[in-house]
Amino acid sequence: MPEVLNSRTALAAAPIHVLAEELRYAPNREGTGATPPDAYGLKVNGEGWVFFMDAPEATFRPGASDDRSRQVWVFDSEGRFRGGIGQSGDLLYPLAVAVARDSVVVLDFSRPSGGRPPGHRHHVFSVNGRALGTHDYTDGARRPIDFLSPAFHGTARGWVAERSLSVETAFGERSGPCYDSTLVLSFLPAGGEVRRILSYPTAPRYQSDHGWISSPVLSSHPRHAVGGDSRVYVHPGARYVIEVRTHEGTLEKRIVGEVDRIAVTDEDFEEGIKRTVQNSRDAYEESNSESALNSMLADIEQNVRWAGKADYRPVLGAMWASRDGSILVERLDLIPDPFSGEKKKQWDILGPDGRVAGKLDTPAGLTVRAFEWPFIYATRLVDGQLKAVRFRITAR
Repeated sequence: MPEVLNSRTALAAAPIHVLAEELRYAPNREGTGATPPDAYGLKVNGEGWVFFMDAPEATFRPGASDDRSRQVWVFDSEGRFRGGIGQSGDLLYPLAVAVARDSVVVLDFSRPSGGRPPGHRHHVFSVNGRALGTHDYTDGARRPIDFLSPAFHGTARGWVAERSLSVETAFGERSGPCYDSTLVLSFLPAGGEVRRILSYPTAPRYQSDHGWISSPVLSSHPRHAVGGDSRVYVHPGARYVIEVRTHEGTLEKRIVGEVDRIAVTDEDFEEGIKRTVQNSRDAYEESNSESALNSMLADIEQNVRWAGKADYRPVLGAMWASRDGSILVERLDLIPDPFSGEKKKQWDILGPDGRVAGKLDTPAGLTVRAFEWPFIYATRLVDGQLKAVRFRITAR
């Protein structure tokens, strides 16, 4: 099994890189159109064109009342607004977008038709917005497939999407669905039949009667990235190991880093529970009576305590892959407070050969959405709105 080793010395001695802002994507900058209220689901193609929606992925369903534009906003490599995809009413509730060099796929929530229940389908467009076709997702038996957490990637060989399947499991005196695998599925842009290329077991993610329970002190779910060159990258989180696979799922190499893992202390665990309970209180306080709220919070705390904590803090977090084979991977073990989303994030930059090429910090409030060396495409709050920005990575 091929391996590329990153020693502790190489990781520690890696050169520091910084971000320099280059572009903000705003269609009304030159009076060319309305400004999207927010930027979500941002993707970039091989020509540097940027595509995003104006509402969070997978949060809208038929019957919901909202003022989103129901289109995908398009900008060229110089940041010029090039119009919208789906403006003519092609899209009902766009949930996710993926782009290759010369085409765009939008995952949409379809209307029922011909006796078929509503579900997910994908619309294929040119980068200039011309409709090229619509396809329903089916499995090998031609049964419709819906996506619980749509995540799409455009590659040189087709379209890759993620789907999580749930199974019935028992824990304590309760039983409920638990995500047991993350499936990476490959699609051809001209057809809707799904071909599975990868399947990985996940760490526990438990459900109470009132919602999903997930905590940073638990073992990390495997994370994946898909490069525009069609390679698939997966890491388990708990160790510094990244598998690099071909578009068919064949293992190409393993990147292994030697790091000292940091234990999750009892104090870390208690702080994680406190934050989980407080976040749930903030989310549900207005819609529940005091007694119902207290019952729900007690149930949440019980389930998190039942799940327990991982022996060590996860090493790796979010990961992005560039078309040239470079990787950007978040180092969770270097963050002083693993439970706070307010702090800066620290990243390792790995070259196409799998060896460490540099280190990078991103400031608080910045969320990476795409990585194409030497650029990072990100979103951040600007005057209360989520804006899309392109940064260049430069050596300090």
